[in-house]
Formats: sequence, structure tokens, C-alpha cells
Amino acid sequence: MKACISRVQDYKPKWNGNLDLPEDQQLTAKCSVFETGDLFDVLEAISKETGTEGVVDSDKLDVKQIRKLVKSAGAIVPKYVTLVGAEDFSIDDVSKLSPYFSLCVELLFQLVTISQPTEQDVKNSKPQPG
Repeated sequence: MKACISRVQDYKPKWNGNLDLPEDQQLTAKCSVFETGDLFDVLEAISKETGTEGVVDSDKLDVKQIRKLVKSAGAIVPKYVTLVGAEDFSIDDVSKLSPYFSLCVELLFQLVTISQPTEQDVKNSKPQPG
């Protein structure tokens, strides 16, 4: 059986009105799937810093939650994300400079989303009787 797992996915962040721009001017993040240990570390940080289990809508986090989450897990973003179309800032800036912290959290949540198995993956991995 062949399995096809995409290790890199393009993601267009909602951050700063990005989706309202003409497509050729939009920022794109090339997001790579987390290694297992990094996924668990980020999930633990999200739970600790937001008081939730799993990914929540990053728009619903307050400034204090965003700051804590970037402090505890933001440094991992440059390892898994490459930005295309960014002008005057880099992926390193996203986890180090406060004007980009909400983008950092949005990218963290996207990385978690693409790194976890889907319901279909779980269903397909169950042993079949017979």
C-alpha cells in the first residue's frame, strides 16, 4: 500500500488583512509537519498558556495569552515555517518582535493542525477484522 503524507503545506494567514490583498501580494507560509516531540511540546504550551485542550481560534486569545504562548513556544516557528511574500520582515522576526506575535500564534496553531492525524487517519489505522 502506498501512503501519501504531505510534509509541507502552503498556508495563507489571516493576519493583518492578508486575505483581503490581491492574491499576488498575499503572504504565504510554507508549513512543515512537526516532529512528534515538538508537537507534544507545543500542545503542552498551548494547554498551559491558554487553559484549553488543543487548538482554539487564535483570534479569541487575549494579549496576555498570546505573549505567554509566544514566549513558551514561539521560538520553534522558524524551524517549521518559511515565509513567501514577506516584505521587510523575516520568519525570525515573527517569534522575536511583538508586532508579529499574533502571526506567530496563528502559525503555531496551523502547524499543530497539519501535524495531528485526522479522524480519517485514525479510522484507517484501526486493524480491520478478518
